[in-house]
Amino acid sequence: MATGKESDFVVLAHNHNKNIPSNLYLVAGDPVLELQVQTINNIAVQELPPESWKNVHSWVHDLIDNIVKTKFENRPTLCIIDCNPSFASYTEQALLAAERLIIPCSPDGSSARAIDNVARLVYGIKTPDMYKSVGFHSKTEQFKMRIPQFHMMLLNRSTTYDKNPSKAFQSMANQIEGQVKSFKRELSNKQYTATNDINHMPDAHTASVVATSRGEPFFQLKPKPYELSDGTSPALNSEQFVPYKAKLDGIVSLL
Repeated sequence: MATGKESDFVVLAHNHNKNIPSNLYLVAGDPVLELQVQTINNIAVQELPPESWKNVHSWVHDLIDNIVKTKFENRPTLCIIDCNPSFASYTEQALLAAERLIIPCSPDGSSARAIDNVARLVYGIKTPDMYKSVGFHSKTEQFKMRIPQFHMMLLNRSTTYDKNPSKAFQSMANQIEGQVKSFKRELSNKQYTATNDINHMPDAHTASVVATSRGEPFFQLKPKPYELSDGTSPALNSEQFVPYKAKLDGIVSLL
């Protein structure tokens, strides 16, 4: 249930770091969220009121809705929800607050299995019969709640050779891409919005360290040395950084 105080959690990042654009706001996650999962789950399974599960799983949606209405007066706002790679109850809340789903993954077996798990858990694709009535997807159907449309698979930290993914990386990426295409065939048009559904993002190497350490967006970085908090001054190599920045611009344009 919305409290009317949701906008109190919004922080203008520029006030704390002048490198960050003045139109970027943050709603910080709770560092002890994992300790609250059991309580969230206990509230969600209460038999009364009948819509306990729906109410609990609407918390993030209510948070965003209140912030947009009170803080930004319903002006056009892009909200990006960053989730950790686990399907906990707070991840379910985030999914039900989102309109589109972007799945980043690495070229490894765990990520390949994760694609199948997303298909089963979020969209109910090939879910074993014994789990269908109790899973997340069945609950969303029971309470007529919207699930996000699949928008993009982002293969991150791609190792490149001559501007293309290396053979070793591409081998695993091909398997993941095949799973995504199978995933796509199972989804309806209402669940799948992507036109450029599979994208490669090369490893940013030094640039990612600089951006993270300084809290500075990639579009502001240039090929030159940057002083970090520990006193070191790594230099961004234009040969690596410029193509990466161009690729990042392309990904952003698809959002």
